[in-house]
Amino acid sequence: MINPSVAVAIIHHRTPASAEELLSLNHAKHFFHNCDVYAVTPSGVQLGRYHRIAFDDRYFANLGNNNLLRLSPLFYKQFERYEYLLIYELDSLVFAENLADFCSGEYDYIGAPWVRYENGQPVCFSGVGNSGFSLRRVDACLKVLTSRVRNMTPFEYWRKIGINKMGWKKGLGLLGAGSKFFRYRNDVNWFVDRYIYSPQRTWSPHEDKFWHYHAARFHPQFSLATTAQAVAFSFEHAPAFCFQANGNRLPLGCHAWFKHDEEFWRPYTL
Repeated sequence: MINPSVAVAIIHHRTPASAEELLSLNHAKHFFHNCDVYAVTPSGVQLGRYHRIAFDDRYFANLGNNNLLRLSPLFYKQFERYEYLLIYELDSLVFAENLADFCSGEYDYIGAPWVRYENGQPVCFSGVGNSGFSLRRVDACLKVLTSRVRNMTPFEYWRKIGINKMGWKKGLGLLGAGSKFFRYRNDVNWFVDRYIYSPQRTWSPHEDKFWHYHAARFHPQFSLATTAQAVAFSFEHAPAFCFQANGNRLPLGCHAWFKHDEEFWRPYTL
């Protein structure tokens, strides 16, 4: 029986699929038979018989553009009739049919927990969570991405940025502070665009960091899963460490399985 509350979006950008990607598709076919599955691909890329949802090919041209798609209301509006959306990139694996158990209403976003290392060894979790295999509440994501909440007040901009400038640059700081009175220079769309494309950016433009660190700024009720919930849902880095933290149990799925510890995951592949 199809679960009408959750959809799966398989996001992929090239063809032909590699052996590992075909294995990922095989897991999806085996375990996602009780929910609607969609292929989100550029034109010319087919993923079996899944219904394709079309977006402009530019969204698949590079990492930044693809992450921008997942930070766009346009993306989530395609899935408005579902309560939840699972993102499934083709370096993921799923191991069980109980996706519905995680659609509990307790949180708006869940993904594999990030792992903190000391001296090259995993020691604890540092946050939630990786987006390659992630579940998000569609309505909550739309509330974030269509929010009218300002990123910061003019005073906050001046205190954080403008006041530290010297000479003529202080004048630019005043102009920058003044620009924050205008919503188009201070809303979530402005923030997302600079989050992905800012020339001063020193981080990889992955959308998961936005959901973890910034989403609640624009929708204060936006909630993340706990690390205990996240490790039951998915692993990415240090799967053996995560396995132990999860009571020596497999999660629902994993991401980047052949990049971080293929030897750990091979016994669990179909």
